[in-house]
Amino acid sequence: MNTNKIAPAPAAAKNEKVIDPVKKQKQEQRKAARKFLRSQISNDKLPEDVRKAIALAIGSGSGGGSAGSPVLDKIRELFANSKDGRVNVLDVFKATKMGIGEMRKRVRQLIRDVAPADRLWIDYDDVKEEWVLQGKGEKAPANWKGYKLPVKE
Repeated sequence: MNTNKIAPAPAAAKNEKVIDPVKKQKQEQRKAARKFLRSQISNDKLPEDVRKAIALAIGSGSGGGSAGSPVLDKIRELFANSKDGRVNVLDVFKATKMGIGEMRKRVRQLIRDVAPADRLWIDYDDVKEEWVLQGKGEKAPANWKGYKLPVKE
């Protein structure tokens, strides 16, 4: 009879997350680097193109970071290149690989997460299967029935 038993490894307490110290150190270093770079966005001594590159890379910290998103830039470009403010669903898919549901999320971001002057009020036409630019700027168009901004009390 073999009495040599191997004791099981001690189990971590429930709900206790085990974090690798090396990984945690790298996370802290990245966080410090992002904080430093974010502080440099407003540094007037840096060239404008460098500040824009920093803002695109890490976000400005003023919102969800989606204002400089490459996908949102592609959407802006699609509507800037359209003659009548209409973009077909298929063209949106070819450019961004997004369907209607994902595009609705991005439309909300183009209203909510950008500077008020840069807002694009885009609506979907079910019949023609097109995205229609209803307006630009701070105020919603008069006939707007889409996403409503939260009211600040």
